[in-house]
Amino acid sequence: MGNTWVTNIQHFLNESGELGDLPKPALNLVNHIISIIEEATLGNENEPRETSIQCRRRPGRKKCTGKIITYINERNPTQLIWFCPDCDDNGAITGWESTIYNNAGYRESN
Repeated sequence: MGNTWVTNIQHFLNESGELGDLPKPALNLVNHIISIIEEATLGNENEPRETSIQCRRRPGRKKCTGKIITYINERNPTQLIWFCPDCDDNGAITGWESTIYNNAGYRESN
């Protein structure tokens, strides 16, 4: 069974909307989340799609080979949902809409 990560990306950004000063382990996790935001907002967000993002989980100390799947929650479009179909690692990201990581594929009027 995978972990569930509920993340508000705004908690990691400074007043300018850029990454704040973070310890290396936190920075690695936040960069993973930023990659998810960037890829999830490239295409049709309401349909689940596989990204090129490698899962970062290591079940049984072995690297998971899954690729992250993302979509925007239809019931709550401020939530970006992601999961790994191989190990069930998953999460919900909020606070991403007004960040520099939100690509042009997502329009706030959706």
